[in-house]
Amino acid sequence: MGRERELGLLHGALDDMLAGDGRMILLAGEPGIGKTRTVAQFTVGAVERGVSVLWGRCYEWGGTPSYWPWIQALRGIMLDPAVVQDIARIGDSIAMLDHMLLSPPRTHAPPSVSPAPEQHRFQLFDALGRLLRIVAERTPLLIVIDDLQWADLPSMLMLQFLAQEVRASRVLLVATYRDIEIDHGHPLAAALTALAREPGCLRIAVRGLRLPAIAQLIEATIERPPSERLVSAIYNETDGNPFFAGEVVRLLADEGTLDNPDATMTRH
Repeated sequence: MGRERELGLLHGALDDMLAGDGRMILLAGEPGIGKTRTVAQFTVGAVERGVSVLWGRCYEWGGTPSYWPWIQALRGIMLDPAVVQDIARIGDSIAMLDHMLLSPPRTHAPPSVSPAPEQHRFQLFDALGRLLRIVAERTPLLIVIDDLQWADLPSMLMLQFLAQEVRASRVLLVATYRDIEIDHGHPLAAALTALAREPGCLRIAVRGLRLPAIAQLIEATIERPPSERLVSAIYNETDGNPFFAGEVVRLLADEGTLDNPDATMTRH
């Protein structure tokens, strides 16, 4: 609802990927704007076209292991018998992937501690890149990393590496993030800027819904056509943010002021 432009761009990237031209998509927008919902809607069509969808999510609180969104996304396929055979084709370097994905994870070290050696990290990234390309020869892959603004630096660097590795494969990488939270002082700002500059990387800005889509959202919530006054009031109050619009509509319904929204909005 109201995301035809964004979905059109995503499906265009999917067409390219299925033709063997891998892509990286960044969906950026404020909290509640509908980034995850848009991607979820997109994945329905991708599955219908025979694509295997893998999801990983980053979390705001501390204590999550390094590479956690990748661990989430990849654990399922690592247990697939066909993928076990794919792993055998890669050789010894894939053993570190087995350890990362199937062994009990360790909490990543604080920023003051030196990271893993560059050579070890490159071998890990290269092994995963090769595995994804091999798996995608059989089944095209769509990998979604949600809430990238909370990713640990190793996970971000892995995404940046894979964005280069998937260009000539049937792999589509999609990541969502809150652009208002990543300023110049953010620890991931430089890596995200470099990622956005990669050839084949497309950044999609997800903005507020327009009036017709807000009207549809309100009607679906209150189960009757809304007045123009109500639609205008909700739109102006929320700038078209669908999450906030839904919350305001529910507040007005609870207070019985759907026909006089300005009264409630003034009080709050």
